Amino acid sequence: MTAEQFSKAGFLKSYVLPALFVLLVPGIGIWFAGHATRSLDGDVQKNVLTSIQQDASASPEDKDTFSAFYRATPASVICRGGTPQLNDLAKALEDVCAADRQFGWIRQISWASIGIGLFAFLFASGCVGVSLLSQRSLFASFLAGWQVLRIAALLQAVGQGIVLVMLSYWMTVVWFDQYVPKLIGVVAIGALAVLWLMVKAIFSRVDTTPSLEGVVLRPTTAAKFLGHIREMCRTLSTEPPRHIVAGVDDNFFVTENSLMVRGVLLEGRTLYVSFSLLKVLEKSEADAILAHEMAHFSGDDTYYTRKMSPLLARYGQYLSALYQGGILSRPLFHFMLLFWTLFQLSINRMSRQREFRADAIAAGATSPADMGRALIKSMAYSNYRSRIERQLFTENVKQEQVGIAGRVAAGFSSYATSSSLLGDLSGTRFPHPFDSHPLLDARLAAVRAPLVPSHYAKLLTAPVNTSWLSDIDGAEYLEQQMWKAYEERFASAHEEALAWRYAPATDEERQIVEKYFPAVRVESKKADASLAIDFASVRFSEWDTAVGYGDIKECGIRESLGRKFLTLKLAADKKKVEIPLHRFANSDGVVALFERYNARYAFMTQQASVRS
Repeated sequence: MTAEQFSKAGFLKSYVLPALFVLLVPGIGIWFAGHATRSLDGDVQKNVLTSIQQDASASPEDKDTFSAFYRATPASVICRGGTPQLNDLAKALEDVCAADRQFGWIRQISWASIGIGLFAFLFASGCVGVSLLSQRSLFASFLAGWQVLRIAALLQAVGQGIVLVMLSYWMTVVWFDQYVPKLIGVVAIGALAVLWLMVKAIFSRVDTTPSLEGVVLRPTTAAKFLGHIREMCRTLSTEPPRHIVAGVDDNFFVTENSLMVRGVLLEGRTLYVSFSLLKVLEKSEADAILAHEMAHFSGDDTYYTRKMSPLLARYGQYLSALYQGGILSRPLFHFMLLFWTLFQLSINRMSRQREFRADAIAAGATSPADMGRALIKSMAYSNYRSRIERQLFTENVKQEQVGIAGRVAAGFSSYATSSSLLGDLSGTRFPHPFDSHPLLDARLAAVRAPLVPSHYAKLLTAPVNTSWLSDIDGAEYLEQQMWKAYEERFASAHEEALAWRYAPATDEERQIVEKYFPAVRVESKKADASLAIDFASVRFSEWDTAVGYGDIKECGIRESLGRKFLTLKLAADKKKVEIPLHRFANSDGVVALFERYNARYAFMTQQASVRS
């Protein structure tokens, strides 16, 4: 969520209200503990008063005295003791007092859960407020908030799990005078599963090292360009990047995160430059972009991004674990999601401030006009390239020759003079893998670039006189090779997407579908049965016939006496068939295989309805 998309009503409905469900289980626990205590008091009082009236050895005066005492002193008060008389009576009511103690535990654990939730809410809210002060404050407050929130969520899961297990026993006992062992077992197993997922998420390591397509520039092939970068860094009083990677992605960025480039781990400061954008930028315009990126180094922006990245990854993994826990952990998920969203707003706000600062430094190092032209050219190229790629990817025919680079080069001038340009540039942000950026119009206004929309077409269609690309030996060949590799990956991804879309209607379409969804046969452990699955149907060898995915109305896992079954409810006559998963060595693999092929059919059906 960005600041522009933020609305109080939407935020309240989407994040705050769902987060309040974390109080649901403790609230039910407190209410039920009170209800059960009152019910117990009433039952004991009724039985005792009846016993007193039926006692023939007691005088009327004694009956009145004892009856008055028990009317004024409920069993729950007796169980708390405090006087010799009450202590003696509590021993006589041991079974009653044992139940009363458990109601008290439900109440206490529930209040403790609410207290932990309120503490975590107030602490994390304070951290969000502090995070707005500076980058250092943002990192420190996020770190502190994450530590407190994850521990608070874990304690909440323990407490609420205990309450749920106790409620699964006592609710049926109090209301129906019986208990259901299976219900207690299911709730207990669910609570333990949630705890396992959370503990696993806390201690699991998250690999945040991204792979980057590109080539590392060396002094032997790009001496002048690298020297220019070092001189620029000296002017801006910042340490130059240790690595400069060039590729064909449509952006420039800097990072101190570790990167994997062609199987080599790059650590320390890295600058990524785009061959594709260098080709359309004059040297002075490229210098404005480069100065902007170096300004991120001078402001410690990349340093704090590097420190924040693993924390954000672990927080995200924790959220995933809570979501996977299902209904038992979903309230905790929404509670954690609330603060994830608030911190993201703070991070995005800080990111925009960093971008404005870097723009101002870059405009001062070059000129506002250079900075403005560089932003417009970069944005226009990126938008047109995205248009081409979206159009190609939505094509329902296999692309033998993708030719993205050629299509962009051939059509860019027409795009620059079209009515689509201004619509695309309005509300556009510069693409970046690590940070969010302000809108283009806001950035142009901030640097006071002397440019107006009527200048854009002339600016974008003017030939480039001097480009840094010419100072990198072999740049044209390297760019061609990287474009070739990129287009091959694009074509492969598009072909796989077609395999998800096709019905298929022709032999060619069938070949594509079967390439990614081939017919598979899985033998049972004892080789006495098998499962056959392809893109059209699934069949267990003990069934009478194969079942088409279109005939499946619902599917789910059923467990019985420790055995698992994949149940398929059919639309026709409400029949059902089952795959006995326990008979296969890799039951999870069988389920995953079915889910993949069934999901393909559902997606294909959806796409067909959209096209029609």
